[in-house]
Amino acid sequence: MSGYKTILASLSDPESTPATLQLAFLVARGQGSHVEALHVRSDPSSAVPLVGEGMSGAMVEEMLAVAERQSAEQASQVRAQFDQACLHHDIPILATPGDSGKVTAVWRE
Repeated sequence: MSGYKTILASLSDPESTPATLQLAFLVARGQGSHVEALHVRSDPSSAVPLVGEGMSGAMVEEMLAVAERQSAEQASQVRAQFDQACLHHDIPILATPGDSGKVTAVWRE
């Protein structure tokens, strides 16, 4: 059986990111794999409940702005954890897998 060429690590929040990356890098080391770290930012319009006539347009706009800021902050925190983990584990960040069989990683958002 050949090893895993690419491992997808879904990074959803700052609380679970360290454990997810640790496991992905552990498996990647055994296989010489490329880790694709994927963070999907939430869509603020789906995070804000629409209550219809009870809210003004300005209130909805403010809620959307707050949700967007929170999504951006979370993405920034998760990205920083990814960068730190790559540095700690001496894993180069490359867009595509290298030919050397050495573990590499890339950030996708």
